[in-house]
Amino acid sequence: METCEHNELKKERHKRVFQGEEFLYEADTCSSCGSVIWNNTTEKEFNNWLNELFKGGKRHLFQVQYSLSSSANQLFQEMAEKYTGIDESALARAIVFAYLGASEVIDLEPLDELALSSELFTELKSGRRIKKKVQFKPHGMKSIIATANLFEIKLSVLVEECIYKVLFSKLLCDEKMRQEWSEHLIKRVDSLLKAS
Repeated sequence: METCEHNELKKERHKRVFQGEEFLYEADTCSSCGSVIWNNTTEKEFNNWLNELFKGGKRHLFQVQYSLSSSANQLFQEMAEKYTGIDESALARAIVFAYLGASEVIDLEPLDELALSSELFTELKSGRRIKKKVQFKPHGMKSIIATANLFEIKLSVLVEECIYKVLFSKLLCDEKMRQEWSEHLIKRVDSLLKAS
């Protein structure tokens, strides 16, 4: 298979769909292979368009509805009490980004494997479901959409799993494991909430 050098470019109109909304833009398009060149200018225009959607009354496009079990919700509420003045959405958002960002710093695979084989994790996820919403800003929403697409899961599942894993890390019986994961994850949540 030959790679195209994109030598023959022409301007064409394109559209990109975000949460059902269409972003119309003009970009260089290769006449040979049809590739659309998404450059820094196009990215900046797209980000500006997302910010306008967010500010222009379409904040619902940047929300994710998820649910927690009643036992997980109780732990979530206890955690929320620690952060006075912070709403649940901000806490959920901080937990999601703390968990996703932690994988760059520490190995979370053992925590994930332990969760999958643990009765405690199963119990944490079982019971009556309580619906919740988390509000993201445009950049954050782009990030979690990309992550969910990478793992081929729904946005709600991504949010739920991040929250469940952080709550689970706080419940671990093994002191060393709890210190390694929970303290690191909670420190990340703390710093994200302080920055918001």
